Amino acid sequence: MQRTEYTLGLLAGGLGTRAGTRDKGLMVVQGNLLIARLQESSAREFEEVLVCCRDNALVYRHFADRILCEARPDLGPLVGLAALLSATQTPLLAVLPCDQLELSKDWLERLSAGLCEGETGVVFSNEGRHTPIGLWRTHSARRLVYGLIEDGARALSALVSAPSVSMIEDQSAGVDADTVDDLRQWSGLDGIGATS
Repeated sequence: MQRTEYTLGLLAGGLGTRAGTRDKGLMVVQGNLLIARLQESSAREFEEVLVCCRDNALVYRHFADRILCEARPDLGPLVGLAALLSATQTPLLAVLPCDQLELSKDWLERLSAGLCEGETGVVFSNEGRHTPIGLWRTHSARRLVYGLIEDGARALSALVSAPSVSMIEDQSAGVDADTVDDLRQWSGLDGIGATS
């Protein structure tokens, strides 16, 4: 793995409906913003860090090399992924959602090893349920994602069901902050990267 081949894209453009319309990346856990915890735990492995946000760009700019906004906001995570792919200048884009509470220490290595030749991308699943955590071949993923959006798709399920995308099971991938209660229940743990 060479750092110059990888960009980290952080998805922060969701509506946060289940979290009371809060900007989930800016929610605080254990004294730190969720977006800050992700950036601090992962940024050193990447050539560049991108954040695609809906609001609060002035805050998010402190945690990224570049800030992006979705061309058509509030249309789902597929449009956010398209924005990240359009700005990525490296061959590979690793994607994390801004509300991820826990990551296995070797998450990037596992995704890299799981991205087979000829595949467009690989995502983590948790008990068979896909997550936004994934690794994408930038050029082929652009074509795939743009085509899906053109056909009216908005959800990641349309993308992960494509034949050129595979899934790897990872228990920690399902530990995210969908609601404020998720934060409260999780706040006693050690933090990102704590799992083996």
